[in-house]
Amino acid sequence: MIPIVSKHEFLNIVKTKTFVFSTLFWVVLICVGLIISEQFGKAPSSGQPPSMLIAYEQEVEPIVKEAETLTSSHLVLTLVHSDKEGRDLVENSSVSYFVSSNKELITKNHEFSSNVLDMLNQASRNLHLQESINQLGLDNQKLSEIDSSAEKFRPKDLGVDKKTDSHPSFGIFTGIFLFIMLMLYGSLIATGAVQEKSSRIVEILLSTVKPYELMTGKILGIGAAALFQMLIVLAVALSTNSYLITLLSMNSLGAVFSLVFMVLWFLLGFIVLSALEVALASRVSRQEDIGSAISPLTFTLLLIFYAGIFLAPSSPDSLLLKVLEFLPISSPIIMPIAISSGVVSTFETVVSFLILVAFVPLALWFSGIIYKRSVLHIGSKLSLKSVFAKRSNL
Repeated sequence: MIPIVSKHEFLNIVKTKTFVFSTLFWVVLICVGLIISEQFGKAPSSGQPPSMLIAYEQEVEPIVKEAETLTSSHLVLTLVHSDKEGRDLVENSSVSYFVSSNKELITKNHEFSSNVLDMLNQASRNLHLQESINQLGLDNQKLSEIDSSAEKFRPKDLGVDKKTDSHPSFGIFTGIFLFIMLMLYGSLIATGAVQEKSSRIVEILLSTVKPYELMTGKILGIGAAALFQMLIVLAVALSTNSYLITLLSMNSLGAVFSLVFMVLWFLLGFIVLSALEVALASRVSRQEDIGSAISPLTFTLLLIFYAGIFLAPSSPDSLLLKVLEFLPISSPIIMPIAISSGVVSTFETVVSFLILVAFVPLALWFSGIIYKRSVLHIGSKLSLKSVFAKRSNL
């Protein structure tokens, strides 16, 4: 019966004018937001070429200086006194590359640029040829042989995977979008459940379907509609905005992971949070009482949301944020923000996701008990204590 209920709820949502107009609203809003982000994301037009931060050791200074003459980019060069110092700068600062004395171009998180590598190799060949020409009387063939024998730089990745590199503003956008979708569609389920209860339609439904199946079917059906709308909005945003495409095409995979995990966490988080919301709402019989019934959950989610958008970018190592990353009720909101902002490791991501997956059946079971014992109650709001003291004949 769950698939039948889910299909019915899904079609009831997507066929409405409200769904169509809200989808169009989201598409326009996201596109406008991304256009604004694109404008603010552009480097200020000062007429100066872009800067590139490069550290180097004393032994390769002539090559680096020669390379500086071969590019239109503005190279910000930093001399270091040891291999360790250069690697530390790449790992822990905004320095993008370290040119080591053993002819290695060192970077992190696979952020290689073939232009930088070609520039250094060309500089090495130029100096090598010039030195040979100065020392020997050479013909063109010999010069060509010397050019091909010049020592080349080798790319080397430090393999830094402590944090997933991405874009903080993209993380905040992810969190806001997810939170709004969860709240809108979660409240839709709660409102629908109370409407059926107050009109006594639920009594007819429960003659053919079990309370748990009815509740789960509603959650999955409306959740599928919410996911469908979200995918439409993301598809349009990806196909129409160059800024988001740029984020996704970065050598770092942070933005791609953000989209994938946004969908995964939304789906599982929606099931968990909607189950709790519909269970709390089922304790009342009037629509005007829904707000007070679900207010504890709503207030909790608001606190979690604000903690995510403020702590993830500014205090990624705070104890509160780390705890919220693993709690099933908060991870659907916190983790997409944290992943997009690049403040969690792959291990933390996998552990949090597995905890959420394991919590889904528990949330459905717990909420199913409340829904089963409250759905036929008419009158004043039931307290949770009364619900668990009550037995149901359904």
